Amino acid sequence: MPLLLNSLARITLFASLFALLLAPSAAMAQTKLEWKFKKGQHVNQEVEQNMDMTMAFGERKIKTSMNQKIDTGWLVESVDENGTATIAQAISRLRMTMKSDAGVQFDFDSKEDADKELEGIAATLGPALKGLAKAKFTVTMNSQGAVEKVEIDEATLASFKAVPGAAQMGGMFSKDGLINMIKQGGTDFPAKAIENGTSWKKGTEIQLPQVGKMKSDATMTYKGTLQVDNKTLQRIDIDLAIDLAQGDNAPAKVTLKDQRASGKLLFDNEKGWLQESEMNQVMTMQIKAGPTVIEQVLEQQVKAKMVWIKE
Repeated sequence: MPLLLNSLARITLFASLFALLLAPSAAMAQTKLEWKFKKGQHVNQEVEQNMDMTMAFGERKIKTSMNQKIDTGWLVESVDENGTATIAQAISRLRMTMKSDAGVQFDFDSKEDADKELEGIAATLGPALKGLAKAKFTVTMNSQGAVEKVEIDEATLASFKAVPGAAQMGGMFSKDGLINMIKQGGTDFPAKAIENGTSWKKGTEIQLPQVGKMKSDATMTYKGTLQVDNKTLQRIDIDLAIDLAQGDNAPAKVTLKDQRASGKLLFDNEKGWLQESEMNQVMTMQIKAGPTVIEQVLEQQVKAKMVWIKE
C-alpha cells in the first residue's frame, strides 16, 4: 500500500511540474493570439493544486488528501525580432501537505525543510521535492506559445538523478525525458486571428512510470471577454480528454473507467500574458495487481495566477 501511494503521489507531483510551464492565452474577435514578451519582464507564477483520492479495497476505503503550492519565477532575458523569448525559470518555493486515513502524513516546505533529515514517506518523496524546489530551466518560447528549446540546469539534473529509484522510473528523470515533458507543456496558438466561438486542439503525451502512456487532448474554445478588477480579459474554456495506454510489462493493469476535466483561462490580451487559470478534474480508475482489485477516484483542482514583479 505505501508503495502504491508513493507512486501515485510522484505522478501527481511531477504532473505539477508541467503545469508550471503552461501559460495559455485568449483573443478578442478577429484578434491574433500572441505572446507579447519584453526583455526584463519578471513575474512569479503561483500554482496551487488540491487533490482528494479515494481508494476502495472491497468494503474498505482509504482517503488521501494533498495540497501543493509552487512559486516559479519567470524572467525574460531576451526577445528576438520575431517575438521569440528566452525565459529563465526557477522555482523559488515549494510546499506540500499530504494526509491519509492509512496513517500517512507528510508536510514539506522548501523554505523551512531544505536542510532537514526527513523520515517515513517524507524520506521517499523528500529527495524529489528538494530537487524540484531548486529546479532551474531556460525555455525558448515563440510568440504563439510553442516551446522551441529547453536547457536544464546541471545541478537540477544531478538532483533528479539522485532520487532513490530514479533508474526504475524511466525517462521521467532523464535529460531527454524532462526536456520532452517540458516541451509538451507549451501551448501552440492558432497562427491566424480568431473570433468568438473558435476552437483549437492541442495534444500531449506523458510516460508515467510503471503505468504507461497518458495521452491528453485539449479542446480550447474562445468564449469572449469579461471584466475583472476593471480589466478586460479574454476567456478560454478548456475540455480535456484523457486516454491511458499500458505496456505489456506493466506490473498492474490500470483501466480508466471515467474521466471529466474542464477549466477556464483568463488572459490579458493587451499585455499578452496569462492572468489566471483554473482546471478541475475527476478521474475513476480500476487497478488490478494479481488478485487485488482497487477502485480509485481522483478529484483535483489546479489554480494558477501570475503576479508581476517587473513589467
